[in-house]
Amino acid sequence: MAAFEAIEVDFTELGDLNLLMRRMLEGVVQVLPCELSAVLLGDGNRLGVSHARCGGDTELARLLLGQFCVLPDTTLSVLRAGMDHPEPRLANTGIAALRASSNADRPALLVPLRSGGGDLLGVLLAADPRARDGSFREAFTEQDAANLRHFSTLMAMSLERQRVTDRLLALMNRAAEIRDPRETSAHVKRVSGVSMELFEAWAQRHNLRDEDAQFARATLRVASMLHDVGKVGISDIILRKPGKLTDEEYAAMKRHTILGVALLPDDGAQDKDAREVALHHHERWDGKGYPGQVDIKSAHGDIEKLLALPLPTIGLKEYDIPLFARIVAIADVYDALSSPRAYKEAWPEAKVIETIKADAGKAFDPELVQIFVERYDRIRAAWSMHPDSVHEGA
Repeated sequence: MAAFEAIEVDFTELGDLNLLMRRMLEGVVQVLPCELSAVLLGDGNRLGVSHARCGGDTELARLLLGQFCVLPDTTLSVLRAGMDHPEPRLANTGIAALRASSNADRPALLVPLRSGGGDLLGVLLAADPRARDGSFREAFTEQDAANLRHFSTLMAMSLERQRVTDRLLALMNRAAEIRDPRETSAHVKRVSGVSMELFEAWAQRHNLRDEDAQFARATLRVASMLHDVGKVGISDIILRKPGKLTDEEYAAMKRHTILGVALLPDDGAQDKDAREVALHHHERWDGKGYPGQVDIKSAHGDIEKLLALPLPTIGLKEYDIPLFARIVAIADVYDALSSPRAYKEAWPEAKVIETIKADAGKAFDPELVQIFVERYDRIRAAWSMHPDSVHEGA
């Protein structure tokens, strides 16, 4: 009961979905108890592990993130109907392929995560039930299943809450996507996912408590998804040009950073951070980026005045660039290099990594590049969760 009460308090007070999911999975392994708990999200029968908790094995949990599990159609049919799946063995769910464990053939429970409208958002999995003395049990109990359903209800509500926010963001990004085919919904989600991984490691390095960092994570998530919204004000001739831009066209393209500020609200701290990311995500650590220190307030949100503002000849440098803008700069370039476009193939993974490493202290914050390299497996996992659809990437 104490664990459930703590989770319900977290559900009410925490706005950061990642932190909330981690807390809930910790509650799952505590209450059932079990060796493994995970949240799988995705489309069709191909579900990716978005969050995982593996008893005391943090390394195994880390390896699971971003990996995929293909559930049998019969299993998904039961889950879509809103019923718990009969207790399967891990080997029969596809999850066994994700685990570096000699105990793969163990009982598992699958519970659907459903929206208020009945859509299947994902699956909550618990596996390897243990007795209080630490030994394996042969099966989950009916009470275990009931407890897991309680967690699944709160998780589904949390996912639905984020879904509403994502739909509003998608409407804004859709306008940019119509103008620039490269600004797909998958692109902004990948940039956001990579940005979140970079910030998570940065926060750990700087000893930020989860409670202190949760607002920052929520802010960065929104800001990173809106970083290029200003492209709605740039000419199609420039946005859709397949070749290199002329100096005049490049100067016009730079103004999408200023237009992004004009399109975003300015009512609170979160809005301020989003505006800073839109304005400064093309700055460089060495000061050779753009737009630099621009007097946005002098234009008072007037788009014509904003377009007429003279741009500085030098950009912001090093720590004058806001942290979130430095993070999104790496995430944006990583996705651009790693993704195929009509005018180029995706770069080989090794070349992408070496290019970003070579730009440490030039284009990028050296500390963030170090984090990128150290955390690359998780960054790659977050990036792979949002592949382009068939019609995207053109």
